[in-house]
Amino acid sequence: MNKRKRTFQSMHLVLLYRVSIALFLLVLTRVFIYLFNYKIFSVHTPLNDLPLLIWQGLRFDLAALAMVNAAYIFFSTLPFSFRNRRYYRWTVSALFFYIPNALAIGANLADVIYFRFTLKRTTGDVFNFAMNDGFFINLLPDFLRDFWYMFLLWGGLCWLLVFLALRRPFFNKLIYHSQLSFFTFNFPMFAIWMGLLVLGIRGGLQLKPLSPIMAASITSPERLPLVINTPFSIIKTIKNQPLSVPTYFSQAKALHLFNPDQKTPNDSINGSLKGYNVVVLILESFSLEHTTLNGNTKGFTPFLDSLAHQGVFAKGIANGKRSIEAIPAILSSLPTWMNYDFITSPYSGNKINSLPSLLKPQGYTSIFLHGGNNGTMSFDSYASMAGFDKYIGRKEYNNDRDFDGTWGIWDEPFLQFTSNLLSQTKQPFVAALFTLSSHHPYKVPIEYMYKLPKGSLPIQQSIAYADQSLRRFFKSASKQPWYNKTLFVLVADHTSEGATAIGRTKAGQYSIPIIFFAPGQQLAPFVKSAVQQTDIMPGILHLLGYHEPFTAFGESPFVKGSNAPAISYNSGVFNLFRNDSLAEFNGKSVSELYNLTNDPLQSRNISSKTATDINISEKGRAVIQLYYEKMKNNKLTPQQ
Repeated sequence: MNKRKRTFQSMHLVLLYRVSIALFLLVLTRVFIYLFNYKIFSVHTPLNDLPLLIWQGLRFDLAALAMVNAAYIFFSTLPFSFRNRRYYRWTVSALFFYIPNALAIGANLADVIYFRFTLKRTTGDVFNFAMNDGFFINLLPDFLRDFWYMFLLWGGLCWLLVFLALRRPFFNKLIYHSQLSFFTFNFPMFAIWMGLLVLGIRGGLQLKPLSPIMAASITSPERLPLVINTPFSIIKTIKNQPLSVPTYFSQAKALHLFNPDQKTPNDSINGSLKGYNVVVLILESFSLEHTTLNGNTKGFTPFLDSLAHQGVFAKGIANGKRSIEAIPAILSSLPTWMNYDFITSPYSGNKINSLPSLLKPQGYTSIFLHGGNNGTMSFDSYASMAGFDKYIGRKEYNNDRDFDGTWGIWDEPFLQFTSNLLSQTKQPFVAALFTLSSHHPYKVPIEYMYKLPKGSLPIQQSIAYADQSLRRFFKSASKQPWYNKTLFVLVADHTSEGATAIGRTKAGQYSIPIIFFAPGQQLAPFVKSAVQQTDIMPGILHLLGYHEPFTAFGESPFVKGSNAPAISYNSGVFNLFRNDSLAEFNGKSVSELYNLTNDPLQSRNISSKTATDINISEKGRAVIQLYYEKMKNNKLTPQQ
């Protein structure tokens, strides 16, 4: 009897010991994300700053710890004697301690790799598409092959968790002389644990519970991913929270600064390509740094570079870091400036306008093409809500001899298929095609493995393959009757992992090529100071001579005075680009300002409420305010 009672007494100390182990491992994985992504973080965060960031992140780790271990703490501290039964203790430990903490460790380790692509901690929307059409399962062999060391590390940390948790350090034990004395001691302890649990989950005694965005108040945007942790980020965002509309200005002043409900300007450019077909080629992970268009002596896109010299080209800005964010930005001028993507958000039922829906009354047919597995990234869902007449995926392609074994149909055969299909499509048409071969795991067809150049990153050979596929597409298309009356727009969906110091800067992480090309036509130059994905739809409508109202969060890049900043967004931080300046806006104020010409590595923060600072942020804040207002109130189409 006394032995059982000793076990009762030691439970609180054992619990404290185990959650301390879990906390240690959460902190350790924070160190891993820094070390494995040292080239990215070291620009703004030297190694000797890491202890400070660990200290700043401790509050978020404790909150994550409380949320992950809530059930374990509750069932382990119930003030009843049945908790001492062996099978009860083992069941509670297995279900509510070992498994949840192993998953939390795994989530942090997943971001050790995934961070370099998204530049943020994973959020709850990962579940909206991770298992979509089974593609995650299909990709698992590639993940195991390329990142085997991370799975091994995860296994080692899980073993360490179990090993340390099963060790029973020596604790002085008191002996209860009755069930009443057991309850008398343990009921108050249960109440204390529950109080600590609530306090931990809230993240403190402040008015509002701790949230990922609060990290922005204690550190710079570049350091934010080192302060929060992935389990906390996922749990806090797994349930989409309604948008809060900022009120930087009165409605009248905001609309004076920027009006999303717009018309194309009546100038000489308007209608210069009236009646033309439109083909938008969205290129997977085509960072500007993979080209020679930013001054590199070596690039992997010779054909894309040649088109840039024949048409009009901008060192453009991606509005986000994921494909699912890029599609609405490019085709609907609708960026994702929230912590979940629009397509799977609570606002996905909002009425939107887009190139196909706007051009349909003008007699245009429309088609969206993506050689991937149907349902991937919900592209087919977006195509439907955007008003495309037809969606073509791997299923419709219907020839798995060209399947790459992972994502879908290789770029080269799918682009040839597209060229032929467009010849059978009623003109005028608007077509959007999304490539896929330059996505991880960065495969190329076996016949090209030793023919295409390789670079410092695995993606660069697959970029070279995608570029070659583009060359052959244009060669084939040039023989088709629709070619000479077609406007081609080429744009990357987002950047890839940075290969150079410039590519790893804040600006470099969003720098993409944007090209307008019409065979045999001399297009007017871009004059907007910073061209972004959301400028593409207004620019196309401008050239086509579209005269009806439309809603866009960008502006035609062919119009002088269109000086709203290009805006990218990640984890609650807005990056405002204009006139070779980059301002970081945290939702309240400009925290950092850089001159990209004089300081390409962005090492000198010159923010001081200068005219440049205020000028960029004022119009940027108006755009952001109106975006949230229209998104929340379902006003993403022109208001009559």
